[in-house]
Amino acid sequence: MKERKSYAGKLNGVSGVWCDQKPEGLEVIKENTFYTPDEGKVFVDKEGNMLDYVVLNEGESVSDYTEIMKPKTEEE
Repeated sequence: MKERKSYAGKLNGVSGVWCDQKPEGLEVIKENTFYTPDEGKVFVDKEGNMLDYVVLNEGESVSDYTEIMKPKTEEE
């Protein structure tokens, strides 16, 4: 899995969200940490829901999610 960051803020008067790289001069309003699974995998939560990414809420840990191989679909 990969730990990634997103940055919401303003740069040169323009509001936006930037992922993985924070541009120089960005006025950060909010910074988030999120996780993406390795290629060919998905996360599964305790209820069995498959997720393409995970943003942790307070009190959660990335260890609350399991990374599994992505199931093949009938089309594949």
